[in-house]
Amino acid sequence: MGKGSSAPAPPPVDTTADDMAMQNMMNAMTQMMGQSLTAISSAQQGMMQTMASNTPLPTIIEEQEIDWTDRANQLRNKASADYQKDLRQKHGRSDTVLTSPLLDFESAEVTSSLLTGE
Repeated sequence: MGKGSSAPAPPPVDTTADDMAMQNMMNAMTQMMGQSLTAISSAQQGMMQTMASNTPLPTIIEEQEIDWTDRANQLRNKASADYQKDLRQKHGRSDTVLTSPLLDFESAEVTSSLLTGE
């Protein structure tokens, strides 16, 4: 090959047959997808209709009026009772052992052992 010559061009490739086959496959896939979507949609509609016909409507519950004065009194009484209970529980065994009236009737040995811890 000399200076002025060039390589011959490659022969043209016939792609129309390949393009037609690809187009046919795409059309077939699109058609199958459309059919499956239609089937899914009709199944969902059927399910919704059976659910709607079998499910009863919920009952409506009206709000109850709350008497806040009664509720406040109840809470106040409960707080007072809890406070009184706490006060009673604070006076445990350690507060009543040494002030018990039974100490007057016990012997001196028992009294001294309780006071000194011997």
